[in-house]
Amino acid sequence: PGPGARTRTRALPPTPPQKEVMAGKPFKVTDTSGTGPYGVVASNLKELLQQGCNKLKLSEDGCRVCLFEDGTEVDESYFLTLDRNCKLVILQKGQEWKEEKYIILDRFVETFYENNDELATLANDVSSPKKRKFLENFIPQYEENISAEKREDDPIWFKGLNERFKTKSDYMKFNCGHRMRNYLSKGDIPKDFDQQMKADCSEFIAKILKMLKENKYNESYFDRTDAQNQRICDSNGLFTCQGPFDKQTCGSKHSINPYGCREYRLTFRSWNLDHKKERSVIISDIAEAVKNKETDDTKVLHFYEDLFTMKNLKFVYIVCHEITRHNL
Repeated sequence: PGPGARTRTRALPPTPPQKEVMAGKPFKVTDTSGTGPYGVVASNLKELLQQGCNKLKLSEDGCRVCLFEDGTEVDESYFLTLDRNCKLVILQKGQEWKEEKYIILDRFVETFYENNDELATLANDVSSPKKRKFLENFIPQYEENISAEKREDDPIWFKGLNERFKTKSDYMKFNCGHRMRNYLSKGDIPKDFDQQMKADCSEFIAKILKMLKENKYNESYFDRTDAQNQRICDSNGLFTCQGPFDKQTCGSKHSINPYGCREYRLTFRSWNLDHKKERSVIISDIAEAVKNKETDDTKVLHFYEDLFTMKNLKFVYIVCHEITRHNL
């Protein structure tokens, strides 16, 4: 089977009468672009490919036939079991096919993604409350201007922000850096340390904070204009929840784009960088390292990564931010 073909076992229905096979059966064929579908009549797979490719204006070389419904590849023996008027897709060499439900979703998104008025009209026209509620979930609550970056292109987004922020990315970098600065300070020095221990701890914390400063407070995490391996959003500014500290993913698929509008920028406050190994545990480990005089550069890097990098951080929506002690 070629790429995208399904290798599955199906219970084959009874083979049709020989008379029907010889006369040929009607089928509907299309391609990955949704051309047609066109009707063809064929008595074998080769004939089906010839007629289908002719209708779709495709070269037969390397083509194969799959069920439109689920992508199962059709061979000679399976061809004999196909129902009349079965819908088939002809794939060219290297092409893949998704299940029908994903194709429907792709077309739904393509039709309505930036056409909210038409989607709202459709939601109002349907009689089923269940369908109406489903469609309303896709209608944005606020008017978005995702592509705008400069203050003059989306002044409403910047309402209430200091004039020094000239672009959305400027503010988002500041937002990230501000959070980072709160993860460690001289105020974390244990109160029961004697003067010398407090001085040693202060010096060690200063080294960790220096590394944070040298890395520009990892502000790039929230900057959609930065390199892909430096940010945790996509190039449009969409953030996706990474799930609770003890889960691999977010089961609810939470997402937000604070670059879209002022309302989402404000809502972004309810999204947090959650330490998988709890911050309080890391602070205790820092104090223990100072006690044991284990404060070399290796330890500086270790605690910097635990406190300030995605090595120990997960970006989560407040619903997935479990406020409990966790030390993974």
